[in-house]
Amino acid sequence: MPDPRWERIRELVEAALDLAPGDRPAFLDASCGGDAALRAEVEDLLRHASEAPTDFVAPPSDLSTTAPPAGMQLGEFTLVEELGRGGMGVVYRARQASLQRDVAVKVLVRNLATGTSDLERFHREARAAAKLDHPHITQIYQDGVAGDVHWYAMELVAGHSLQRELQLQRSAEPGSDVLLPLRNRPGHIAAVAGLVADVAEALAHAHQHGVVHRDVKPANLLLDRTGRVKIVDFGIARDQSLGALTHSDQVLGSVHYMSPEQARQITVSVDHRTDVYSLGVVLY
Repeated sequence: MPDPRWERIRELVEAALDLAPGDRPAFLDASCGGDAALRAEVEDLLRHASEAPTDFVAPPSDLSTTAPPAGMQLGEFTLVEELGRGGMGVVYRARQASLQRDVAVKVLVRNLATGTSDLERFHREARAAAKLDHPHITQIYQDGVAGDVHWYAMELVAGHSLQRELQLQRSAEPGSDVLLPLRNRPGHIAAVAGLVADVAEALAHAHQHGVVHRDVKPANLLLDRTGRVKIVDFGIARDQSLGALTHSDQVLGSVHYMSPEQARQITVSVDHRTDVYSLGVVLY
């Protein structure tokens, strides 16, 4: 059964995130009353939510001055066009010279990396995903450093994220961009069940190889043009065969989808079950 206290914390965090930062103290005064422990947990999650990696959204204004330009050569890969931006990286469509194919290349943005741990985490993301061989996990081809540019090349998924698919499905006029059967139409439930089953199998494969994703959410599930799903972004994954990089006082993940133990990982160990919980939230 769901933990009632955690559900209350989740509700308060979600409500507070919808408010301007200056309006949150008054909201918490009214909502938490005299429960100091409840308020402390909510405030801790709010603080970490503001520091956690984000989906591909508009970056700080100075990012364009540090992100590599289209046309730059990284190993045998030529950057063609920017596809998206995240908390510390930019993803490009690129061309691989030797195999004459399009790939995706993720580049770590220098001014958003706060130290050597960020550099190491970036390359560990590539290594964690590279050890996995599953049809529903994006393949990693190569990683490297060109001057002071840290990058890795991976499979290019032509489509969009499940997050975008949900937005289209909820719109008044979804149009032709939807990749799954529309809601209330034949095949929708079967398609959703199949998608979740595919993700569950992919996560089970990762767990069998000692990798816990820790950030399962619609933005990290990509759909190709046939509706086939691929898990991406192992940026905060934990590879149990490697040492931990996360400091003991860090809470990483996306608040809306993280499990109670992940939110409280300062004192509670996190294992593969956190991914199962997050996938359940995605299904919900």
